[in-house]
Amino acid sequence: MEAKEISSNNGKNAYYIFYLILSIAWGFWATFVNTQIASGFLMKLAGAIGGSVGGFLGFLIADFIRKLIIPDMIFTTGGFLGLLKARFFWMCGPQLIGIAVGGILFISMIVEMK
Repeated sequence: MEAKEISSNNGKNAYYIFYLILSIAWGFWATFVNTQIASGFLMKLAGAIGGSVGGFLGFLIADFIRKLIIPDMIFTTGGFLGLLKARFFWMCGPQLIGIAVGGILFISMIVEMK
């Protein structure tokens, strides 16, 4: 009987799924809650879907850039809380910025097409 190899990719899949759900939620929230987008329902739906796709693409680009420039060591003058803030930023900060920027760009492109 062969031993099955356990994949260590499950954590990475959960990582991408979490940010995919977050970008979809952000795309729909930014489109339907924002009252300054004066468009019909279908245009808002297209903006929400485009914002979700753009947000996830922004996440992928920001995550790639984060992996390139993440520091090996972090020195702070804020003590333990400063270290926690720096670690938290490098853990999720660039990805959240990428979701916001990518989503805004795609929503603005789609809504301006009307």
